[in-house]
Amino acid sequence: MTASSCFLTWYGHAAFHLEAGGASLLFDPFIQGNPKCPVPLEKLPPVDVVFVSHGHADHLGDAIEIAARQDALLVSNVEIAEYCHARGVARTLGLQPGGCVQMEFGRVRCVPAVHGSPLPGGRYGGLAVGFVVEAGGFVLYHAGDTALTHDMAFLARLGIHAALLPCGDRFTMGLEDCARAAAMIAPRQLVPMHFGTWDVIAQPVERLSGLLRQEWAASGRGADGLPEVVLLSPAERRCLDL
Repeated sequence: MTASSCFLTWYGHAAFHLEAGGASLLFDPFIQGNPKCPVPLEKLPPVDVVFVSHGHADHLGDAIEIAARQDALLVSNVEIAEYCHARGVARTLGLQPGGCVQMEFGRVRCVPAVHGSPLPGGRYGGLAVGFVVEAGGFVLYHAGDTALTHDMAFLARLGIHAALLPCGDRFTMGLEDCARAAAMIAPRQLVPMHFGTWDVIAQPVERLSGLLRQEWAASGRGADGLPEVVLLSPAERRCLDL
């Protein structure tokens, strides 16, 4: 690993591990009960920060147990951060859409997502969000669960290297809207997520490259900047260079 690269591991669904800027960051850690995750909870690497995009069980997942056991900082919206703190997570940070915070490894921006966010038992879980994380010069966008929105066009100004976008349809964007979102965001890499975990969100993701080419051409951008579609297998660790 060089100063201009990072490692990204997918644990299936929307769960990712990012190693960049000397930091170990975990997103939406749905591990136990995730039929696509081949890694048991006790085999996860040490993490510094756990991000939770919203309160659904397939995203909040094992965040409380991981953050409490490892004394990791848990970052989410204010309501979820307070919920996790009350359940044993010593260090939490609550954000809301539009908010940014400077951290040791870089910067975290909380951005809107269009989705529900109830917590277990039906408790109000605040607004669903996504995160733009800058670490070691690498800029990653984890969209969480969301529909396509015009707000995504503004993310193009942030110079995003990798966009982790849902494409399973029914509960989030499908393949077509995922491609449209990528054409608006203009990342260097598009990493599809939130598909194939269960039959209800099974998708032919091999179609995504062709759909993205169509949307990219329709946007009037030159072919040289076309994002690379990075299809990861569960537990695959991929080096992504700047």
